[in-house]
Amino acid sequence: MSMDCVNDKNILNYTSPSHNPFRGSFLLRSSLFLSLLMASLISNAKPQKSETDFPLEHDHILIWVKGAPEAIALQQFGFTTDGKVHQHRGQGTSSISFYFNNAALELIWIDDEDIAAKKDIEIGNQVLSRYKWRETGASPFGVGLRRRADIHNDIPFPTQKYRADWMQPKTYIEFAISSPPSITASAATDSSSNNALSHTVIANEPMYFVVPDYMASPSAETWLSIFENNPELQKLFVHPIDVKNLTNVEITINNVDQLSPTASLLTKNGIVQVMKGDSHRLLLTFDDGLQGKMLDVRPILPVLIKY
Repeated sequence: MSMDCVNDKNILNYTSPSHNPFRGSFLLRSSLFLSLLMASLISNAKPQKSETDFPLEHDHILIWVKGAPEAIALQQFGFTTDGKVHQHRGQGTSSISFYFNNAALELIWIDDEDIAAKKDIEIGNQVLSRYKWRETGASPFGVGLRRRADIHNDIPFPTQKYRADWMQPKTYIEFAISSPPSITASAATDSSSNNALSHTVIANEPMYFVVPDYMASPSAETWLSIFENNPELQKLFVHPIDVKNLTNVEITINNVDQLSPTASLLTKNGIVQVMKGDSHRLLLTFDDGLQGKMLDVRPILPVLIKY
């Protein structure tokens, strides 16, 4: 697999950039290429349950953070990471990922404001506000979706395509166009550019986007083949708190009168549960909460973990 979209360095040796790490904006991410292919190195994955012909399922969840310290905190809570900061070439961001049998959790931040601001214009998903969510009230979450292998229906909501140079030819990340202008902030409007997104987004809701198939987790047969050649990689999916499959995602948002059509559709079909509340919060349930335990990562991250 091509590695030219990222530069890696170990989390334990990570030093924050000299400029203010709270400045900047988002750009969806070359790390998808690395992180989601790494998320595919999984064994014994449990498929997400679905009794409908809805063509999508969750692939990964991202959270905007200050930097590496949040990842260290998750390690202390009992999660395993590969120990590397992935710097996204030409994107102005870096991230650290945690991998599970059927999904991944990505912590992402800005490390070059100038590059990130330029990409923010191209992507148009209010990422400056999302990165500074504690100040702006924007949602710090993103929901990455993948196509189900057994369903071939079209994506059931409007999308606009985004392409980066590091992606395979004629492939795109498809962002949901999900919110009416009356309750949103404007995004880029130059539709003549292949990268410009001429839609509007609700910054107080998560970003919703669909990754191309080669970025999503491949089949169990492919996982087993990879592990046979690289047995050390399997350690990335063994967590001290013994969690394996992400079985439910619940996202609370605030400062919205009503959910976007995309949020309502994803909630109705059980992909993620999006609901209104007093503050932004992410509740991740692993293995249907079989152990009967709960972790509260707040205030470090706006996250609760049920397992």
